[in-house]
Amino acid sequence: SAHREGSIVVGDKLAAVQGVEVAHCNDAELYELVLGEAGSLVSLSVVRNGTLRTVHLVRGSDAYWGVVDHIAKLEGQVASLTDALHDTQQTLQQSQAALELTVRTLDDVKFSSYQRMEEASRAAQKDKERIEGLEVALQEANEAADNAAKMAAVAVTTAE
Repeated sequence: SAHREGSIVVGDKLAAVQGVEVAHCNDAELYELVLGEAGSLVSLSVVRNGTLRTVHLVRGSDAYWGVVDHIAKLEGQVASLTDALHDTQQTLQQSQAALELTVRTLDDVKFSSYQRMEEASRAAQKDKERIEGLEVALQEANEAADNAAKMAAVAVTTAE
């Protein structure tokens, strides 16, 4: 297309079509000048940066313009999909960062929980040893009390 090859660029001002000045043409008149048989040449005079230049273009067919319109739509869809892909990639990167932080946090919690579990296990073992010691002491105290009661009974029997 003329735009792609650079013979017409954004900002060019249309001055004439086929040598006819278009400054005072309405849209219908302009269409009449530009439209023609597919494959025929049309000359456009444009002003670019203050310089008048003439470009010669081949007129396209309705099918051609249909394809051009379809290509433009596809380019728009590609741009939208590219934007969506970029947004998805950013979201994925953010999700990965959040997941990595969560895993690190869980590892820290797991390690901390393991340490607390080990400390609790050691404390429980010490408590068990204390209880066993107290049970032995209680048994010895009960035996001593029984022996004292027996000795007191013997002493009472002997004193009578």
